Amino acid sequence: MMKKWSPDFDRCRICGTTERKHMAKGMCNSCYQKQWKKENPESIKQWRKENKEKIKQYNKQHGKQYYEKNKEIINKKNKLYNEKNKELVAQRKKQWALNNSDHLKLYRKRYYQENKDKIDRQVKQYRSENRELVRQREKASGKKYRDKNKEKSRERKRRWEKDNPEKARAYGMRRRAKKRNAEGNHTGKDRKFLMDLADNKCQCCGGSDRLAIDHIIPLSKNGSNGIFNLQVLCLFCNSSKGNHRNTDYRSLEFLQAVYSYRAEDWVRMHKISPELPIGATI
Repeated sequence: MMKKWSPDFDRCRICGTTERKHMAKGMCNSCYQKQWKKENPESIKQWRKENKEKIKQYNKQHGKQYYEKNKEIINKKNKLYNEKNKELVAQRKKQWALNNSDHLKLYRKRYYQENKDKIDRQVKQYRSENRELVRQREKASGKKYRDKNKEKSRERKRRWEKDNPEKARAYGMRRRAKKRNAEGNHTGKDRKFLMDLADNKCQCCGGSDRLAIDHIIPLSKNGSNGIFNLQVLCLFCNSSKGNHRNTDYRSLEFLQAVYSYRAEDWVRMHKISPELPIGATI
């Protein structure tokens, strides 16, 4: 004779199984626990409150093992839940991040240190594939930060200009050139190269006081902002020259050195052989 599942029931009245042990009221162990949890939420909350450390330790010991065994099922359930409750999930994530900002900072810092090379490669690839989008985002976030921290931003800018005078002047010239739709460009490094090449002396009078980089053909006369249209003059000679004269004070040796420094740009601009003829001017 076959053994009965329980005195009053031959199977679980909820799920119909005979495999799990009978608990009470015609229910298997699993179904009884589910029903008890539904009927006693306050008791469960209280128990969890009193046994936080115990739960943490248990999850630490068994959580990872359980996840590895049931990875596909858990991920599928999570995906379905997230799709159904997008707004709620986003709100919870935001709230959790606000409540655990210190923990999140430490985690991100540790993760970056452990995966530095991988992250740097991914960032570099993303930036190269989405240059325009990245530029727009950086511009927007920079404006937002400056609007919120006006005094701090001004102080930082003043300090940077003081520490990087040539870069600051190059940036100012770029702005002027952009307004006039002028061709060409140069950097703070280019300006330093020109100053060193001229031995920090005015190429007109030989003076060394209050030197500046001058556009040979002025920007107002459709001159380029590139390195081939620049020379080193003192403030007096630069003012005397003004924007009505195109006087070039550079020597041939100076021109050849500039050409050697930026030969690729010269070839691209003029679409000619990369040989600078003797006596040619740039």
